Amino acid sequence: MKFVKVKSITKQKYQGKIYDLEVMNTHTYNIENIVVGNCSSGLHGVGSTCVNALSDSFDVLVKRDGYTWHQMFHQGTPTTPVERLNSTSETGTIIKYHPDKKIFKITLQPSEHIKHRLSELASLNAGLKIIYTNDITKENVEYHFENGITGYTLHMIGDKQKLYEEPFSFTDTYKVEDGHDILCDISFIHDDETEPNVKLKSFANNINTYEGGYHLQGFKNGYKECINQYALDKKMIKEPLEMQYLMDGLYATISIKLYQPEFEGQTKTKLGNKEAQDAVSSVVHKYFDSIIKKKDKRDIIDAIVNRAIKVKEAELNARKARAISRKSKKLMKTSLPGKLADCSNKNGYTELWMCEGDSAAGSMKEGRDRSYQAVLGLRGKILNVNKADMSKILNSDTIKGIIASIGGGIGKTFNLDDVRYDKIIIGTDADVDGEHIRTLVLTLFYYYMPKLIESGRVYSAQPPLYRIIKKNNESVYLLNDSDLKEYRKKHKNESYQINRFKGLA
Repeated sequence: MKFVKVKSITKQKYQGKIYDLEVMNTHTYNIENIVVGNCSSGLHGVGSTCVNALSDSFDVLVKRDGYTWHQMFHQGTPTTPVERLNSTSETGTIIKYHPDKKIFKITLQPSEHIKHRLSELASLNAGLKIIYTNDITKENVEYHFENGITGYTLHMIGDKQKLYEEPFSFTDTYKVEDGHDILCDISFIHDDETEPNVKLKSFANNINTYEGGYHLQGFKNGYKECINQYALDKKMIKEPLEMQYLMDGLYATISIKLYQPEFEGQTKTKLGNKEAQDAVSSVVHKYFDSIIKKKDKRDIIDAIVNRAIKVKEAELNARKARAISRKSKKLMKTSLPGKLADCSNKNGYTELWMCEGDSAAGSMKEGRDRSYQAVLGLRGKILNVNKADMSKILNSDTIKGIIASIGGGIGKTFNLDDVRYDKIIIGTDADVDGEHIRTLVLTLFYYYMPKLIESGRVYSAQPPLYRIIKKNNESVYLLNDSDLKEYRKKHKNESYQINRFKGLA
């Protein structure tokens, strides 16, 4: 068990009492037992130098080379010579320091960022135990994760719906040309949410590289190549998926430990070692090569691929929707179609009669009240919108004429307030073709103008089957055979002519 004890407290007035407390960082493990080769977060030593310079006491105890060594400092200046104490077989370093009160006027600050970092360190080093003790608040917290970064990855995804239960986690080494090894520790999982999410955390020698670097790029490259190759081999896709779709819903932790890390800038937020990219990519490839042989893992990878495919389809549909919206708005601004005989009333009650063919439209125009009744002739059967995509729908002249005449737009952009008529009446022949045309128009309304139907504005005109012409040329219209039979009973002593229109009995 590797062990670190951290005491993070200082002199400060707290709840009416004055505390004179120490800040102590105790290491009782050898870093070489944790990582492959020698590992540090940097070689310039600015960290300890700065802490020493800003402390009124800095006490160092080092166990190495078979002995215990001791020295004390004040504001960065040695106050004692290096002293060799007892012999020992242990290794490790104990540092006690006290911040200089002349510099730090207020030293009692919220400790959450400290505890977060300790939790992070425990996660990055599986098996490491860190105990945080605060003598002021009496708080005592232990950080210990046997599953290492797996727990860190699960913490990142939180309570979101998971695509699968357990994260992929693997550790391996990669040998570079100078003979040193790079230790790669990787864990990732996917959510199954509809909202776009992605969280990638990268670390180099336990340092949180917020800006990424070559190790993060290596993971992205390896992950993308492996997933795409698997999907192509199984013919799940015809061409590689772009990284943006593969990344959606991904939560990953990438931690590497390497010899002589090179960071861009003093803040060490971006790793600059080019060999780290090859290392991580190689380890990812090696891991995928091993897991695709297991059926349960293949099922999960299938789910990952299918998720990425759905994300891509959703984005493409969103693009189409935006294009449709623009085209729909453009249609609303176009002039009314030539097939439309509009009504003269602009403010009162209005009707739009949609009829089958030019001849029927001509008859309706003659018999209408042009003050409030408009007529739109349909040229045959319109496109079945249930079997066509939006681009094809908006390229249909007949449908464009319907959209422009009604005036409310189409799809998600449809606005009932912009509709130009109080009633939309579908008038077609009483035969099979007429029924089909009416069904196709209603299908258009149902899928792309549903508010027309929901608001009760859509009607279907039922044409008569018979016309009775009396001697005085007065006409009586009968709906069907039953009505004709009833008429004959009531007028059996009269003379009249019966005309049967085209339609079903």
